Amino acid sequence: MLGLPPAASVAAVGGEAAAAWIAGLRDSTRVDEVEVLGPKDGWWLVRAEDPSTLAEVAGAVERPRSTEAPGRSDEPAGVADAAAEVDIDIALVQRLLEDQHRDLLGLPLSLVANGWDNVLVRLGKDLAVRLPRHSAAAVLVANEIEWLPLIAPGLPLPVPEPVRVGGPTDYYPFGWTVVPWFEGHPAGAGDPIDTTVAAETLGGFVAALHRLAPMDAPLNPGAADRWRTATT
Repeated sequence: MLGLPPAASVAAVGGEAAAAWIAGLRDSTRVDEVEVLGPKDGWWLVRAEDPSTLAEVAGAVERPRSTEAPGRSDEPAGVADAAAEVDIDIALVQRLLEDQHRDLLGLPLSLVANGWDNVLVRLGKDLAVRLPRHSAAAVLVANEIEWLPLIAPGLPLPVPEPVRVGGPTDYYPFGWTVVPWFEGHPAGAGDPIDTTVAAETLGGFVAALHRLAPMDAPLNPGAADRWRTATT
């Protein structure tokens, strides 16, 4: 079991590319600013004295790419490295909407990103479509469909609670969602922010989120033998 250091800022790192990312972290010029613990069952803990340092050091490490699914230069930012089980494009999203949510068909569609787990397609001005790329991600989306509506009312900030739900078909095997589109930008971009207010806002959100979960809440995927999620 990993021994936890005194409370500070800690990130859990796991998954297919975790070992390569940790290797990159250890080779970085700022590795002395963090402490790396692990691995334990494929997971590491990365600790820093404060959230800013943790975010800066982690953000400076290049994200590894899978040899099975190299990124393509014509894809948007945030191109996924994990191998997809199904190809997702605008034509597929249009077909799903036509079959299951025809009233949304007239809204313009634009591909935003291929994430590790989901493809995100903007739908009109105020909505987005999230579609799992592989079966492991589909389980997480199913959890979101069930649990986000229960969690959202107790949170001080908006979360992407599904406003529409789509089911699997013979041409797309997973459940999918339509969620609100939230405008935003990286904290380091644009006008300077009040870091005290930002920290209090973030801290309030995290405190509200990390509460005891109901007994029927899903376990943290891949970590069921080590810890139960404080929330979903």
